[in-house]
Amino acid sequence: MVSGVVGVRSGSMATIGMLSGIVGDDVTFGPRTLLILIAVIIFALAAFGFDLRGLSLTSLGLAFFAASWLVPEGRFGRRL
Repeated sequence: MVSGVVGVRSGSMATIGMLSGIVGDDVTFGPRTLLILIAVIIFALAAFGFDLRGLSLTSLGLAFFAASWLVPEGRFGRRL
């Protein structure tokens, strides 16, 4: 049993209050996130043995992952 959570109903305001972050925070889905998601999908296809006419899906996934580090972060292209 986890202490402090006994008797708290899921979805109630007490449960939401335990979550980190502020409710209503903006979620950014920028080009970096998109490239990483594409890389993960390509790696999953490679893991299941999907063949794309001789194209190495592992190297393609690595290319998308490397490209995610080259593009700016964030929704509007700002760098930190």
